[in-house]
Amino acid sequence: MGKGSAVIRNLERKHMMDSRIREHVQTSLQEIAKKAKQNKKYRFGDLYRMINRLSLMDAWLDINKDAASGVDKVTAGEYQKNLTENIIDLEKRLKEKRYKAKLVRSSTLLKSNNSFK
Repeated sequence: MGKGSAVIRNLERKHMMDSRIREHVQTSLQEIAKKAKQNKKYRFGDLYRMINRLSLMDAWLDINKDAASGVDKVTAGEYQKNLTENIIDLEKRLKEKRYKAKLVRSSTLLKSNNSFK
């Protein structure tokens, strides 16, 4: 266990100890969603200030770890192997505005009656 593991343990501890932060972030995000719905032309500025390691860890704890891999073909289990480094790297790329979401992968699914969905 290295320094990175200690960072994640501290984040997890903070996450568990201070639920007020989570409630505040959720409330803030709910207000952002509400405003976006009400005013489609409104442009939000500086949403990056809401992103930090704690909020990214919070998001990580909420995702479905059994879901299919993402468009980058990385599973939750693979991402978790280097979780500390991945969270730190993601935060850095987001703050430096270097993160680029990959295009969504589409696929055709067959229903049980062999029709397309």
